[in-house]
Amino acid sequence: MVVRTWLLGKKHQMLIILYVWDSGQTTSSIRVSQAGAYSVSVTNTQAGLSCSSSKMVTVVASNPPAISDIEIEDLQNNNTVTVHVASTENWAYKLDDGEYQSQNTFKNVLPGAHTVTVNDSKGCGSVSEEIIVVGFPKFFTPNGDDNNDEWQIEGISNLENPVVSIYDRYGKLLKQSTPSSLGWDGTFNGENMPSSDYWFKLIYMDTNGQLATARYINNHFSLKR
Repeated sequence: MVVRTWLLGKKHQMLIILYVWDSGQTTSSIRVSQAGAYSVSVTNTQAGLSCSSSKMVTVVASNPPAISDIEIEDLQNNNTVTVHVASTENWAYKLDDGEYQSQNTFKNVLPGAHTVTVNDSKGCGSVSEEIIVVGFPKFFTPNGDDNNDEWQIEGISNLENPVVSIYDRYGKLLKQSTPSSLGWDGTFNGENMPSSDYWFKLIYMDTNGQLATARYINNHFSLKR
């Protein structure tokens, strides 16, 4: 109950406002733990006269967005980035400092570092992820015919201090390279590595000056002889 007084001429008159929710609470505002419809009745009493009004309030639940995966189709004619979220809300999507859009796919994305943001239009927050758009051959054939003889990642010259590390299936480090280095010729200590699958890791300096590992990259390729 809220009690207020006003000075009317030389007399005081008391104004009483009473709030009653269907939950039984009598405060002007309440906290709820679940979505639904809530009704409130407000009664204004002054000088022995009362006036009441009721209203229905609908509460809609909305959770902050959460990115479950990001698909990067890299260094094709049309580089695309598709953002997947954990629920089917009406999110808004933004790439870098661009405008928000309703579609979760961005086209014609340039190589390099980018930031994708998913925002809740209901005001429950946003989430951002930094991604790297690069390209690399899914396989290479180091047989000395000068065609696809070396494996090298492309599009990292736009990054700060990038280093690419190549590993075999057991996690053994085979080579590390930078943008100025030659590609991998499929050897280790002068010996030819066998036809198999190999993996790489890309580390770079992010916008905060911290070393970061590029995420959402399908870091798997094959050596064929």
